[in-house]
Amino acid sequence: MKILILGASGYAGSYIKKVLDEKFNDVFGTYHTLRNDYKGNMSMIPYELGDMEGLLNILQKVNPDIVISCLTGDFTKLVLLHTIISEYIKEKENGRLIFLSSANVFDGALEKAHFEYDVPKAASEYGKFKIQCEKIICGALGERGIIIRIPEIYGRNCPRILKLKEAVKAHIPIKTFQNLYMNYTTNRQIAEWIAYIIENDLTGIFHVGTKDMSDYAGFQKKLADKLSLGQPTFEITKEPIRLTQAVLPGRNEIPDSIQLNVEDVIHHITGTVSF
Repeated sequence: MKILILGASGYAGSYIKKVLDEKFNDVFGTYHTLRNDYKGNMSMIPYELGDMEGLLNILQKVNPDIVISCLTGDFTKLVLLHTIISEYIKEKENGRLIFLSSANVFDGALEKAHFEYDVPKAASEYGKFKIQCEKIICGALGERGIIIRIPEIYGRNCPRILKLKEAVKAHIPIKTFQNLYMNYTTNRQIAEWIAYIIENDLTGIFHVGTKDMSDYAGFQKKLADKLSLGQPTFEITKEPIRLTQAVLPGRNEIPDSIQLNVEDVIHHITGTVSF
């Protein structure tokens, strides 16, 4: 079985490749910017988003059975890319396409948390784009188009934590929201779920995130405290009513060993536990 990760140099994609490399033999990834550790690494392939001929060449060269899409960038180019990938996988008898979607597919329905069986409703352009890709993939592949919806990603020295630290150091107010409840995930949790899905031939839609939620302002304040960042200044917008943007996991096939609560995410970020 060959696996191709599109966007394997990004924050989520790089950890997905790391975990899958430990479990499978033929794991390939694409990158946009060359790094020293990619030199001589035959499993990492350069790719420029929008180069459809280059994409087809990579598919022909690798001949993957599973494609995992972690790419970000221009929405129009990504819609075309996922159309091409879906048609490619459609011709593979047991091929699967795993697409990293977002909690934003529900940002037009903030009155409650959402599970896998809920119908998406987006207000943002980003959310609408993710819904469009989901429809393209599932329309072509049915349940062989695997949708991974994720909330905000955290981890040690992740982009959000680095930004938080930089803001505190520069005495820049940190914008946050009170009365907005969310769930969260880590790069490792996403990777472990994808590995489990592949190993157990699972299909369909998955919400990869904590089983519980936390007020966003409270979550950020707790992070700042646990990371000993001193006294950050928060610029708080208080929502007039309780809003919820959370994709809660409801698939009972996923074992407890790779489920998380909000406290687990905080412990992971602050280095007190390994997961």
